[in-house]
Amino acid sequence: MNHPFLICQTSDYDALRKRASQSPYKDFVDEARNVVSSLTYEPEQSVAARGTHIRDLTGSSALLYILEPDNRDAHRKRITDILDQWPQFTTDVAARWDAGGNRWHATVPISSGFFNTVLALDVIHDDLPESDLQRYEQSLAEMTEWFWAKMRGWAMATYGPRAIWAAYKSEDRLEEAMQQYRDGVFEQMTRHGVGRNGPEYSHARLNGERTAKYGFMHVGEYTGLDNSFYRDFRLKWYYEWLFSAGCSPFHTYATFSDSGHGRGFNSFYPQSGSWAAHKFSPLAAEHAAHRIASANPRFPSDLLAYCIAAPLPEPRTPESRLWIDGGALFYERNDSENALMGSLWNVSEPSHAHYDANAIYLAGYGEHLLLNSGYNGYGNDSQGFPWSYIHDTAESSNVLITNNQNHLEKGADGITEGLLADGLDYACGLANRAFENNTQHFRSFTFIHPQDGAPGYFLLIDEVENTSEPISLALHPASAKVETIHPSEHYTWNVRSRKETDTHLTTYLATEPQNVELKDGTLAGWGKCFVGKYLYATYASAPIATILFPHNAEHPCATFSRTNTSAIIEHANSITDTVYLSGENEQLTGHACIFRHINNTHTFYFARRATHFHDNTIGFDADESVTLFMHGKSGHIVSPGTTVTFQHPNITSIQIDGEPFVCETTDNSVRVTVPQGTCKIELV
Repeated sequence: MNHPFLICQTSDYDALRKRASQSPYKDFVDEARNVVSSLTYEPEQSVAARGTHIRDLTGSSALLYILEPDNRDAHRKRITDILDQWPQFTTDVAARWDAGGNRWHATVPISSGFFNTVLALDVIHDDLPESDLQRYEQSLAEMTEWFWAKMRGWAMATYGPRAIWAAYKSEDRLEEAMQQYRDGVFEQMTRHGVGRNGPEYSHARLNGERTAKYGFMHVGEYTGLDNSFYRDFRLKWYYEWLFSAGCSPFHTYATFSDSGHGRGFNSFYPQSGSWAAHKFSPLAAEHAAHRIASANPRFPSDLLAYCIAAPLPEPRTPESRLWIDGGALFYERNDSENALMGSLWNVSEPSHAHYDANAIYLAGYGEHLLLNSGYNGYGNDSQGFPWSYIHDTAESSNVLITNNQNHLEKGADGITEGLLADGLDYACGLANRAFENNTQHFRSFTFIHPQDGAPGYFLLIDEVENTSEPISLALHPASAKVETIHPSEHYTWNVRSRKETDTHLTTYLATEPQNVELKDGTLAGWGKCFVGKYLYATYASAPIATILFPHNAEHPCATFSRTNTSAIIEHANSITDTVYLSGENEQLTGHACIFRHINNTHTFYFARRATHFHDNTIGFDADESVTLFMHGKSGHIVSPGTTVTFQHPNITSIQIDGEPFVCETTDNSVRVTVPQGTCKIELV
């Protein structure tokens, strides 16, 4: 085997050197020079600290060994000095592991130190005396056997070292090691590419500086040993999700599972995978470019990151999207940090999981608006609230609870339907396994985008089947400062978690509750933990409608009122939205609807699981229930495959997904069989 070969070859050196003066590579090189000038290996440090320093020193030195041939001797010596430390370091790692406690410290930092050391040895292989090479390989082989002796945990932190050494030595167990690694990678995500660990750990594992976890994907592809990664749609979707739904508009983590609001994109470690997102998806690379453009990135410094990186494409702001096993992202069409964003979390088999099935997160106007319990490090309490509250109590997240009981399981049951339209986004998440006795929670989450001069806002409609128990909603605004406008109806929080100006979140209980409590609960975010005041509203039955309305000085709050079956939202400039809940009347037959009037003239309507909606001369009738959004003559429908009659003045035909469909025409209506699925509608 000719060396190097794992992530570069000598024939690549001229190209690698040529780009060292270009962006972003120049920043990588500057960071590598900073690492080698400021870090030293200290044998008296903890094994975790030494593992991290080995990772950074070998990764940076291997890069500079290639890029700076005039200083090759110094860079090689830095690598060999660390290679000389591996026999004792292996002994110390084994002792730390055997001591018990939190074995993360004896596994994860060491694994990436090992991974980068192997890459560095591959680079200097032909520049070493044979006796030294054999000695170094023997010491690394001993560390490899430690990783093979038993499962050390943290998936790729065990499998990555096994695979990189098996590739380096062309071992007979290479295929076994690669399959273990491959399985470990795809265990990180749902079948639709959403990170099962939540945003923070998903970034750490396949986008951060932990080369043992993400690195062998690129080694496998470069060497041709495993070309399955770049073309796998799960990884494509994973990175698209990671760089869109994984962070807020201001680049901090959305707080699902073990994810704290105090950290975010590039604020703690280099987001090395961002520069390689193009390997998986052009869209992921565009979203990564958007993050990097405004998030003040910390650049990686190692050989692997340098070799797999590419200049970033034009940035692209995240866009609303649905993942059947994962949830929903709703995102205002606004490329600033003040954009409105809402996320629904619905992962079937989460890891690093909380009891947060069907939880939501909101951000807007540069602030976190609605947070889940968050994260302050594994096992750690926050502001006097224990780890069990943060990690194992459903009420600490923005969820629905029955009979004041904790959820039974961590995990939800998928997005049952959804649509993304011009002006409105909608998703319905199912949570079943969280409840006893086959109770089913359907959470309809809707984002009414800013339009017509009215600010955007969110609507929750919670439906619960197969229970007669009391139903409670927990909602956690990112503030302890709350004003009760009308008890059991209207509450406004003043949020200043990030900015010095006032941003507000109004929570309007469009369905009258039996009881409302305002409780204290921690909102954990590493060094930015604080205690918020959250709403806990209890109802005798569902459906339950809740309006979540962000506002500030530039985006005024609406006024609200409610009846037994509806809620009225009155904006400025004679704009009125009406929400109806389930029922059968001359206006709605179905689960719910919302429609808008401007100066008493119909503008749009959205009906969920309905067979009838009528507003003067506009509406529809369907043989079976459909979900439908219509803005003027354009819209989207979720159809089971049924016949629908659309009513609108001056229409004579219809297009479905851009194609004319045969229809029956009567006065101001068309009747057509709409195919099964989600379709775009155009009345003509």
